[in-house]
Amino acid sequence: MEQMEQQKVETPRSRNQDINADIDLDADLAIYPRPHRSAGPRKLLSSRGRIVLKWSFCLFVIVLLIYLMPRDRQTQYVKPMNESVILLWNEETPVRGWNHYQCPCIVTGIQNYATLPIDAVIVNADRPYSLLGLEKIRHTANFLLVFAAKNPLSLAQNPLMQYSEFYFNFTMTYRLDSDLHWSDYYFSTRLKLHQPVKEFVQPDRNFMTNMTDHLASKIRNRLKLKHLLAVYMSYEVNEYTESQGIYLEELRKHMELNMIKNCHELNECLPYKFMLIFEPSSCPDFVHSQVYMALTNFVVPVVISNGDISQLLPPGSYISGNDFLIPERLAQYLIKIGSQSHLYEQFFWWHSKYLLHQIRQPYCSLCKELKKPRRERKPEEFQKWWTQYKCPPPSERLTWNF
Repeated sequence: MEQMEQQKVETPRSRNQDINADIDLDADLAIYPRPHRSAGPRKLLSSRGRIVLKWSFCLFVIVLLIYLMPRDRQTQYVKPMNESVILLWNEETPVRGWNHYQCPCIVTGIQNYATLPIDAVIVNADRPYSLLGLEKIRHTANFLLVFAAKNPLSLAQNPLMQYSEFYFNFTMTYRLDSDLHWSDYYFSTRLKLHQPVKEFVQPDRNFMTNMTDHLASKIRNRLKLKHLLAVYMSYEVNEYTESQGIYLEELRKHMELNMIKNCHELNECLPYKFMLIFEPSSCPDFVHSQVYMALTNFVVPVVISNGDISQLLPPGSYISGNDFLIPERLAQYLIKIGSQSHLYEQFFWWHSKYLLHQIRQPYCSLCKELKKPRRERKPEEFQKWWTQYKCPPPSERLTWNF
């Protein structure tokens, strides 16, 4: 009896043995994988989640690209049906079709353009043209047939000799009496950048003190780079430029004079103080493109012409050859002005008042005109516009006597 009771008494050692046994059992159970549900449904759910995640990411990237895409790129593909269409009739390189968000118009050079009816046809009179085939164009009922020109009209073929059922009912040229004034450049004030100047003020002799330090420093730094006196652009020698060649030979007897092919600020143009520009056409309102080229590159234009451009450029920004009876007098004046920096810099006073802008969207003005109500125009109106203009033909161009 006592022996049995003694067997029931637990000793510390026996308790430790039981605990160790439990630990060993847990360790043995840890070796075997725990029971779990079938992996099939979970794998299927994970696969579907990955597909949804991929499509969500792709959709996010597409939306982001559309948001970051430039607006002009977007409008090339989204063309409202109320857009006006302008057809360039005799473009040298046909334009496939483009539009710009600043100009709500489609411009094309494809004569069989059929997406929308044509609202305006531009005939560039600076190039040879014929109106034959115009009757095949699908156009609106009151479309504009635009006579356009940037070069002297004395060089253009007579539009009244064109035999067609259509007639020009809109003008877009360099002439100030055109329906639209067409030029590659325009002046604006520094306060109204998008409004062309109609009347220039007189030169300000103290313009440097009225400028910002940044602008005054910019002009002086450009003028410091000038170390050559005068230059002229290369030209085609023919019967119309014969007097120009004689004039240049006379100038070379009295001054240094060079010739260049291009006028760019970073290479050939900037080192010169003056640029000689010949325009013997004497057409009113016409400004030679080289004049704007010189002004843009901080070179003083010397315009040798019988025409009057005094109302078209800021006074004191250029030199008129008409002010000198002979080339020798002109040469003496250029040498004098070029050697005195305080006199030379006065030709750049206009930078304190005006800015010269290049027109990069030449058809925007016409595009805006197409949105306005149009009045009916008669053929006599264009005929009067053409015939009353005093622009000597090439055979009657004046020459310089010296």
